[in-house]
Parts: sequence; structure tokens; C-alpha cells
Amino acid sequence: MGLRIIKDTPSMKYGSWEEVVADIKARKVNHPDITTGKLINDIETIEGVSHKTFFSKPQLVYISNLFNQIEYFKPKGRFSFVEDLHIISCLITRLKQNPASYKLFNKGIFTNFGFFTQFLVSTWLNKYLNVIDFEFENKPFYTDVLVNENGQDINFHIKDIREEEREERLSDLCLYIDHYFTEKARQGSAIRHLAVTKVDGVPPKGVPTNYWLDFASKIEEKPQKVEVTFDPKDGYGNSEKVTVRIQLGFRPSNGMFVSLTSSFNTSLRLMAEYEKIDNLITNNNENNVLIGVTDDSYPNKSLRTLIERRKLGIMTLEVFDYEFIRSKCFFIKNNTLEGYINIRIPKVMEF
Repeated sequence: MGLRIIKDTPSMKYGSWEEVVADIKARKVNHPDITTGKLINDIETIEGVSHKTFFSKPQLVYISNLFNQIEYFKPKGRFSFVEDLHIISCLITRLKQNPASYKLFNKGIFTNFGFFTQFLVSTWLNKYLNVIDFEFENKPFYTDVLVNENGQDINFHIKDIREEEREERLSDLCLYIDHYFTEKARQGSAIRHLAVTKVDGVPPKGVPTNYWLDFASKIEEKPQKVEVTFDPKDGYGNSEKVTVRIQLGFRPSNGMFVSLTSSFNTSLRLMAEYEKIDNLITNNNENNVLIGVTDDSYPNKSLRTLIERRKLGIMTLEVFDYEFIRSKCFFIKNNTLEGYINIRIPKVMEF
């Protein structure tokens, strides 16, 4: 049937920092405000906090894409990746001024979405507050950013509850199955094809790109419900059994692809992360605050209600590229500190 992969995980196109720098020099990659020499300095800064396995193991797709765009640079083009690499370099330089930042960099800020988000939020807090430690062991958990203001310690816990990565896995499932039956319908000049109409559950991270094409090729072409189970022993990276229920139905062959993302609810994820940390807190006199990084806004009244009779404060951050818009920061029974922090950190922050 001539099936082909139409979406794949980007990989790093370079094999070393030397290759990156050599290509930047050869192509004279620059920006109206960022010279080739300045960009090379930015690369050296990024190299300084990257793991030795940066080119040999999968990295955050975002950072891989920034580097991969170097080979497509044309002198007359204006490529935003130069700006983004410069911003990242500046944030690294700023955060490294705090002696405790090595703990965060040692985690590998470019190795996954969550660590990179933690790096951005940590840089933001470090700019406006007196940060005294990162990755502070505060049993029964680790405090991501430990702050001391007005003689009081504040334990900030950063959780990225955005659904981008989970939505991508769900979208992959729909896309590959859709592609298989669309191609089959095209070759047979059919006016309709089988497609995913509903999904309950999200596939684990380690499902290979060919999995859903192979899955589609083995099912009967009729409306049906199918259940797919991923056991930990299957080796897809999930520590618990994951079950995905797929509803299939006919759709007109009009070339349109529909990705199902309506099953996500960030409010539920925020609540789940909140409960997880709140249940671990044993010292009611500590100031603990969850920072929920999200694409959504939540009414201040709802956030205040959420923490009533609890031990964990809360603040949400909407993130748009490198711009943060925060909610009010709510503390537990500490109105003085709450008011002080809400004055110290701006409501809108752009790097």
C-alpha cells in the first residue's frame, strides 16, 4: 500500500558542539541584533550546562529543533531560533549567578519538558526573590526552589500540568490510524474511511511511531470499539498498566484530519498535583506553594477556595513562549507574606 511515516520524533542533526559551531561559522548565522560571534558565545554557554550525552541521547524536542534549524539558515532570512538560543543563553548566565543553581543544571534542563519548565520558572523566581537553594531536600519531598523573604522560608514546588506532550501521543494515535485508512480509501476511490471518533486513555511515552500503522493494518474495517493494553513488561516506559479504549467509525474521505484532544482537563491535573503534595506535608507551620504551569487561567476565587483547610498554597502561571502571566499567589493563613510576595513578583513577566 506504500505506507510512509508522515510524522516522526525529531532527532539532533549534529553530532558534536564542534559541528554546531563550524556550521554556524560556515553559514554566517546571525540576526539583526545578534552577531555570529555572539551566537557562538551563546552556544558555548548552553554547552556549559548540558549533559555529556547531549548528542547521543534524545533531548527535549524543542531544543533539538532550535539546533536543527541552523542548517536551513539563509543570509536573507530572519530565523527566530537565533533569538531563542540567545534568550536561553542569557537565562543560563543569569541563573548561574546563584551558587546553588548547579543542582538544577545537574538534572539536565534540556532532557525533558518538565525540567526545562522548571529551569524557566526558577530563573523567574531567582530574578525577583531571595532564592537560597534549588532542589532542596525537604523530606518527605524535594523543594524545587527555596526562598527566604522577610525572615521566612517559602518552599516552591513547580509542576508543569500542560497537556502538550500527552496531546501529542493521543494525536499520533489518531493520525496514524487515520492515515492508514485514508490511504486505503484513496487507492480504492472510496468516499469514506474508518477513523478514530473517541479515545479513552493516553498511550505511554515509548510507543514507536510505526505502532499505530501496524495496529490499523490488523483490524477489520468496520465501526467498532477496541481496547489496547500496554503492560510494563512490554517496555514502553510505563510503570503501571495502561489501557486505551478506541472508538472507530466512518468519516467522509475529504482529506481532513481530526485530532481528538477534548478528553483533557487541566483542572483535574492541577487538582491531582495539588493533592499529591498537600498529602505529603507534615509541618503546618511551613510555607509551601505549588506553582502550576498551565495554558489556562483559573479564577482567583476558585484558587482561594481550593486551598481552604489545606496545607499547601497555590499560584498558577500561564506560559506563552517566554512570557508568564501569573495568578495571585495564595498562602495558607499568612496574609502578610501573601501580600508581600504578590507585590515583589510582577503579574506579567517577559524574558
